[in-house]
Amino acid sequence: METLCNSGVPIQPTIGSNTKVAYEGSSAVLTCNSTSTTLPGGHNLIMTYEWRRDGAIVITGGRFTLDLTTGRTLTISNINRNDALYSFSCSATEQRGNTSLLSSLFNLAVGCKFLF
Repeated sequence: METLCNSGVPIQPTIGSNTKVAYEGSSAVLTCNSTSTTLPGGHNLIMTYEWRRDGAIVITGGRFTLDLTTGRTLTISNINRNDALYSFSCSATEQRGNTSLLSSLFNLAVGCKFLF
């Protein structure tokens, strides 16, 4: 049995999106990406993620859906132009309890839906 050496907190996460521009009425999926610093690498420790919108913790409900297993992805449904006004961030927590710094702020680009 290998001994794990907890060498610090997970690396500060970055946020990715499934789209460069989310159009009104569509959905967007944000992904929080971080890496464990526990050694040796290749261990089975689970990372969980917490999302924030303008500093407030985001939970599943309404237009927001978090990945049920780890919370790594945040789906925002029925995008509207006001979503561009909010800043999203996330943090990662390793199974042993160490939590990363918050990611840099992420702003969703929202495009207008034109009706012809």
